[in-house]
Amino acid sequence: MFKTYTHIEKAIDDSGGVRALARLLKLSEPTVSNWKRTRIPAHHCLAVSKISGVKLHDLRPDVYQEHMECS
Repeated sequence: MFKTYTHIEKAIDDSGGVRALARLLKLSEPTVSNWKRTRIPAHHCLAVSKISGVKLHDLRPDVYQEHMECS
């Protein structure tokens, strides 16, 4: 059976896990882990997108339009 990933779970996995992403963002592990249940605060999306390669729109479609990309 395949696991269905949310975009934040994919971003966390592609970044090396909760610990690695938290360290890169200089945040606590519980903060990053809680994003799986809530959502990424908009002010962290750009950094998460750059680190993980997950599109901004996929992380927060309510904030970022589909054509916006991270360079």
